[in-house]
Amino acid sequence: MKLLKQFTVIVISLMATSCQKHDDTPAQPDKVAIDITSLRDGQTFKKGDVIKMQGTISYISQLHGYQLTLKNKETGKEIFYHYEHTHSDQVNFNQSWTDTLSQPATIQLLLTAEIDHDGNSGQKELILNSQP
Repeated sequence: MKLLKQFTVIVISLMATSCQKHDDTPAQPDKVAIDITSLRDGQTFKKGDVIKMQGTISYISQLHGYQLTLKNKETGKEIFYHYEHTHSDQVNFNQSWTDTLSQPATIQLLLTAEIDHDGNSGQKELILNSQP
């Protein structure tokens, strides 16, 4: 029973400290570098095309995670969302979405790199076009 209590204390301690910032460096959102290598701003797609979202995110310290969102810019409707929790100063991402839209649309791709739990982040936006 004593061993079980010790194990429980260790597990709880690890869980409580696993997602904390490891240094006291102030957040610097301007130091987040986001490189989307598979797309360019203004790129046009047609219904059925696979939109590959690939690239890297880097920062001077450990990132907390990132989220990748595609929205119809006119309606604000979210058409794709991916979140990944990570603890690294460099993150590779590789996601895809198949264009199923039946009407022409301007699509906003927004990649947000989370620096910490306090809401500090870096962002990159691309505007894409969908043609039926």
